[in-house]
Amino acid sequence: MLELFSYTFIQNAFFAGTIVAVICAVLGLFIVLRKLSFMTDGIAHASLAGIAAAIALKADVLLVTGTVAFLAALGINRIREKMKISGDAAIGLLLPVGLATGIVLLSLAHVTSVDLMSYLFGSILAITSSDLQFIVIFGAIVLVAVAVLRKQMFYIAFDEDSAKASGLPVSAINYVFFGLVGITVVLALRVAGIMLVSALMIIPPLSALQLKKDFTTTLVLSAAFGILSVWVGIIASYYLGVATGAAIALSSFALFLAASAAKRLKL
Repeated sequence: MLELFSYTFIQNAFFAGTIVAVICAVLGLFIVLRKLSFMTDGIAHASLAGIAAAIALKADVLLVTGTVAFLAALGINRIREKMKISGDAAIGLLLPVGLATGIVLLSLAHVTSVDLMSYLFGSILAITSSDLQFIVIFGAIVLVAVAVLRKQMFYIAFDEDSAKASGLPVSAINYVFFGLVGITVVLALRVAGIMLVSALMIIPPLSALQLKKDFTTTLVLSAAFGILSVWVGIIASYYLGVATGAAIALSSFALFLAASAAKRLKL
């Protein structure tokens, strides 16, 4: 198995996958606690418009898609707050608009299904040095922001009304949180793709929550489950010749089943 790590593209995949797994799992825990799991799919599908625009304009895909996903995330929070509708309803409102816009742009640009496959299902084995730099820089921004706002985000996740009553700037923190989710979704797209991004952001936190530990331990376990999912997925993909994003998603689900079994056995 050691020869696997002699290839630069595999090294890039493991490095980038580990960073993305940690970011997704940590931020995903707050998403699950806030019952906004649908948000990751909503932003991912809306980001198709950014991918389509970047391909049509021959611009940097990560930069354009990141901007669109960031704005979509902020838009979801804006609609949720100003129109007083639930988070899921706001997501359901923007998701088809972003998806439809992406499809129209792709049609106008005459993009083939081959061009689109890597964005739909991930292309972690094709990550370049510039992609890696992008992931490292923005991944660090997300982790630092979460570290700084961890207590406030935890409070809001469990009782947003009480957080407002205590004088916490909930609206501002929500905008930061939703923006971080938008950035994280884009980073995860390179690993798992639009169709499977929730496998990295939702399943590892759910697996960690099965074990019913304190919050800090759950954060660590969530990150550990995410990293293990990516590592097992990459190795399985290499030796079995299957799609890496799908292998990561199935590995993540297998770990969820193991955590659920451990819960029943009270391990």
